[in-house]
Amino acid sequence: MMPMRKNIPVGRDGWELTQCPACGCECWKTPLLSVVLQQGATALCTECALRKGVEANG
Repeated sequence: MMPMRKNIPVGRDGWELTQCPACGCECWKTPLLSVVLQQGATALCTECALRKGVEANG
């Protein structure tokens, strides 16, 4: 999950502003995200990730 800019308006050191590939909202790419992406995960904003989790369990 990528933290959403609307929830965290100012990023922290090492964070880069990007967009969610699913909905296009502004989110923060964190240093840990690079590691997760190398393992084959897909990066989504918090809302899209939670929505996908609910759909998968619904």
